[in-house]
Amino acid sequence: MEPDAKDYSGRTPLSYAAETEVTDMVQLLLESGAFPNSKDTGGRTPLSFAAEKGSKAVVQLFLSTERVTLDARDESGKTALIWASENGHGSIVEMLL
Repeated sequence: MEPDAKDYSGRTPLSYAAETEVTDMVQLLLESGAFPNSKDTGGRTPLSFAAEKGSKAVVQLFLSTERVTLDARDESGKTALIWASENGHGSIVEMLL
């Protein structure tokens, strides 16, 4: 399977793995060359889904790649930092600052 294959909503396997907090799969996909900044049809990135869920381990994996764009905005103008803040994930906010 192509690591950056997109479904009907523009989401990639990395996006789903990040949202469901499957850390091992996120790591495998990143090591396989998956693009960490892919956007779905709403402009959401895998990091924004991990930040929304409050997944420290997944967010840390994205930060460790040094390929992730922290200030990527979705169509509503939200960044991963905003998603984390709006959902009460202070520790994620600190990681992203």
